[in-house]
Amino acid sequence: MAKVHGNDPTGYSYGDADALKTAARNLASAINGQTATRAAAVTSAGREFRGYFSQVFADNAGIASRSASKLSDALSSLVGFVDELREAAKQEDRRRADAKAWEARKREREENFFVGAAHEVSTWFGAEDDPKPPEPEPEPQLQADAVSVRSRTIPAGGGGSGGTSSAVPADLRSFASSTRGADDSLSGAVSSFRNALADYESGCNTCWGTLHAQSLVTAVQDWLTDNGHDASWASRRSDQQGQS
Repeated sequence: MAKVHGNDPTGYSYGDADALKTAARNLASAINGQTATRAAAVTSAGREFRGYFSQVFADNAGIASRSASKLSDALSSLVGFVDELREAAKQEDRRRADAKAWEARKREREENFFVGAAHEVSTWFGAEDDPKPPEPEPEPQLQADAVSVRSRTIPAGGGGSGGTSSAVPADLRSFASSTRGADDSLSGAVSSFRNALADYESGCNTCWGTLHAQSLVTAVQDWLTDNGHDASWASRRSDQQGQS
């Protein structure tokens, strides 16, 4: 759909903008709300974890935690970007309405002798003229904050070289279960955010201003995928520890 120009309303969907703000806030809040639970699962699993794999586990947990914080911050920043775009569209719609009304008054002055004469007389005696509304401001082009979700080290098969390692199998299984549960509980918020962004792109980007934020959807999905890999690896390690 081509963008509407002239003095017709932009067609910007303020409802889609508000829905995206809500979805971004909800996802950021959901991610933040899991911080303590995820940290507790890591602490419990690492309590009796020793050796090379314990360091791999700790490093991956640190990456996961920092990535979660970056994602939450980026989602919160996105709300501000949508506010900025929404306000720009609102101002443009107001400018177009003013311009359309001005054109109607101008046309009436040109077509109606008495209206035109009255306008000339009133301005002659000091009444304020009827200036043409300003031209539109440049359309804002905003990009969501870049979030780099670092890859995590997952030793093949859960084992490998680097020295012996030991852990309590039940603690690793608990970590895996907790991680999967936390990830699953985010599915609704992630889906809502993805859909809200798609709706914004079709209902707002085609009308006034542009928001680029699909990279944030990708970053969230990458983080969840890596969380799943961590959980699977912990499960394999727990099985190996149980057999040793």
